[in-house]
Amino acid sequence: MANTPITMQKFRQVLTLLSQRYSKRRVASITGVHRSIIDKYFLRLQESDLDLFHALSMEDEALRELLFDSPALPVEQQRRMDFDSYYELIQTELNRVGVTRQLLHKEYLARYPSGYRYSQFCERILQRTKQEDVSMVQPCAPGELMQVDFAGKKLSWVDCNTGEIIQGETLVITLGYSGLTYVEVLRSQRQEDFVEGIRNAILYFSGAPGSLPGAPQLSRVAARDRAP
Repeated sequence: MANTPITMQKFRQVLTLLSQRYSKRRVASITGVHRSIIDKYFLRLQESDLDLFHALSMEDEALRELLFDSPALPVEQQRRMDFDSYYELIQTELNRVGVTRQLLHKEYLARYPSGYRYSQFCERILQRTKQEDVSMVQPCAPGELMQVDFAGKKLSWVDCNTGEIIQGETLVITLGYSGLTYVEVLRSQRQEDFVEGIRNAILYFSGAPGSLPGAPQLSRVAARDRAP
């Protein structure tokens, strides 16, 4: 459990590995001590102005009194530490197909029962994402740019007449200035389906853009259709 105190022997092992410049993540993996516990006691050590080598030289009783008998961290501070420890897993899991924030929040609360509620959890993710976002901004004027691409994951539906399961290609088209988006599931990426999707998007937007960066996709589709 994340809130279970660790033995002095185990804690000395943690301190030794940290003094050897192992990352906290690596120390947690080697010792089996949860990252949040390592963070909590390491913070107490920092607040005492002791370095790792000094702490390792102390007698068990003195070290226990310094670290384990210290007052508990304020609730909000502990929540931040717990969330920061969990955030690396959040980043990894959100890149997996089918994983949602709601699912991750349930797992997060199972590990940290006093953690953030769902709205705060999502807000924290958003804040961290903004801090780390390195995406390129492509400036454009209204009506100038329409971005086109296919989503990686295929969708499927069942033909009610035949019972056949049909795999579809998800076409995503976005206006660069406003962010207005059109999504359509096509039967394939073949030229006729692709062109039909573009046509439907233009009808939906009530106008054609001045530029279509995804147009080379049409050339690749056409070339693929012509291939023997």
